Amino acid sequence: YLDKIQLTYDFPSSMFEGNRFIKGCSVYTYATNIFMFAKERDYIEASDAYYGPQSRFFNVGVNVNF
Repeated sequence: YLDKIQLTYDFPSSMFEGNRFIKGCSVYTYATNIFMFAKERDYIEASDAYYGPQSRFFNVGVNVNF
């Protein structure tokens, strides 16, 4: 079971040399509940009244330093 994963890329600081406003930048993607390895996967991920459906969450963002 892969619960959480985040991948981040930091742009090289040389890209921002001479820039008066932006000092740095990075982009990221974050995800939860991506993979499940089990024989009963379909049963586990199915919705029911108590546990609810298995959901996946994906997020993409940008971090800019001024």
